Amino acid sequence: MSNQGSIYEQAWHSLANQHQQIGYPSSAAFVRQIWNGPYSMLLCENDPGTAAEIAQWIRPGVDCLFRDDWAVRFAQPLLSLDDVGLPPGSLTLISFDPDMYNRHHHIRNPRNLYQGDLGATVRALNRVEGPTIIQLSTYSANDDNPQEAVISSVNAVLYIGGFTLAAVVRVDGNMMSLVYARNVEWSTELAGLPGRFKQWYGAYRV
Repeated sequence: MSNQGSIYEQAWHSLANQHQQIGYPSSAAFVRQIWNGPYSMLLCENDPGTAAEIAQWIRPGVDCLFRDDWAVRFAQPLLSLDDVGLPPGSLTLISFDPDMYNRHHHIRNPRNLYQGDLGATVRALNRVEGPTIIQLSTYSANDDNPQEAVISSVNAVLYIGGFTLAAVVRVDGNMMSLVYARNVEWSTELAGLPGRFKQWYGAYRV
């Protein structure tokens, strides 16, 4: 393959070698591999075995491991930057990677994300000052969830919370990622993500 020189891809190859025996590396592993500055993570894990593995490397007093469904934790306010020892102006990133975003109010599937989950997220962020980015990926348009309708559903909640849609990255009619920003001075730079992804993805499909 070509185009393997990005920071992400270098981290992927390193982590893939480290995780050959224990599975797919988590997003937390990428943060620890790439980010050199101060950071704090909130990790929610309802699988006891996985939570036990996380507890072996988590940084006490800096990171937080919540041993339950993330929605239970997000029903309460998230900690402020000062609470976790980060300087004013630090970026807060929330990344959602469910099986799909379902705009309908069904019986909750813990593998999916719903409009009410986003409302809870906005409320949980009330104490979090400074620039904030929410990234949401969805992998299916099944159950009457076409992409444009999904975007409208997400917009209806996050716009009220002060977020704007900064980028839409589509793979096909099912898979896409939405990136929202609030108080991020450089958010206009995110508009180039769809083109950059298309160029990167195209290199692997040759």
